[in-house]
Amino acid sequence: MKSKNKNFVEYIECDFYLSDSPTFKGYRQPKVPYWNGWLQPFVDEKVFIQIHYYFKDLDENGKLDEDILSDFLTCSKNEDGLYALGMGLCWSEEEGEK
Repeated sequence: MKSKNKNFVEYIECDFYLSDSPTFKGYRQPKVPYWNGWLQPFVDEKVFIQIHYYFKDLDENGKLDEDILSDFLTCSKNEDGLYALGMGLCWSEEEGEK
């Protein structure tokens, strides 16, 4: 996917997850996809909503730190219409995607 941001150039499709979450579809930057060893994924609005429901379910069951949900809800779209989901979370890329 081509980026409108001259600093990114493009995004590469990837599948990613948190330790025991479902796998989500998104994108990563080819040049700097990781921070401190963890994936810094980007997602479209459809996947952002899926992750929101996943976090909301964890929160309702007392299994989510409230700071994570509040940080997640402050994400906004970039000029490419994607949400950046780094937020200090330990996202991992599916094997074979790197």
